[in-house]
Amino acid sequence: MSIEFIEIPLWYCVVIICFLLMIVFLIQYKRRESLQRPFFLGLSIFMLGYGIARLIENIRRYSIGSYNDILDAWKTGTQIVGLNFWLRILYYAIAWAMIAMFYYNIEKNIFKKNKFLLTICALVEGVLSITIYFYFNDIVFWASVFNFFIVGFFIPILFLNLAMKTPSGSIRNGCILISIGMLLFVLGVMIDLPESSYFMYLLGQEVPEDLIRITTPIILIMGLLSFSIGFKTFFPKE
Repeated sequence: MSIEFIEIPLWYCVVIICFLLMIVFLIQYKRRESLQRPFFLGLSIFMLGYGIARLIENIRRYSIGSYNDILDAWKTGTQIVGLNFWLRILYYAIAWAMIAMFYYNIEKNIFKKNKFLLTICALVEGVLSITIYFYFNDIVFWASVFNFFIVGFFIPILFLNLAMKTPSGSIRNGCILISIGMLLFVLGVMIDLPESSYFMYLLGQEVPEDLIRITTPIILIMGLLSFSIGFKTFFPKE
């Protein structure tokens, strides 16, 4: 049985869950009082945008390109081409724009002392990720890898730290769920990136590809659901 028989439906489940969560947060937006409404509207827009980005990538990977086409091209010093190339660029542009907006929403409403540094880092990561496809070199690649760790893993740490400082209650429970969910979401995104596969290739390490292809969308789904429940818990109805 081909691994894609399981893998493809799982990735389309990610898209469906994003769209369903978009509706959930839109309902929350309509039900909340004025101070909380913009935050839930932002979450709804993020879910819609990320779901569209993931749908584009699913179509690119499974209907136009292939699972390892980007990695195989990088190994030979080339790039994917044509519609395959432009759909990948579109995926990155939408996904990182949505992630930056997501971080802006968090920093504006929760971590106000951050001065939107993570939002800026997310935008930089989007630019670096796209640049790799136009001008691939070691400097851009390693800058993207380093910046991704800042963008990806600092938010879960911030929420975990907030949970430790918060007395038991809905806010503390929400922080824990958000921290776990964001960590899973970031891991799912990271494992799926060709940059991660190329990193392991440079290290000469073999990866259990079939296991990764099945577990990655599951990890991403768990992350989306966890931090969505966490944000709803973090912001009890006024």
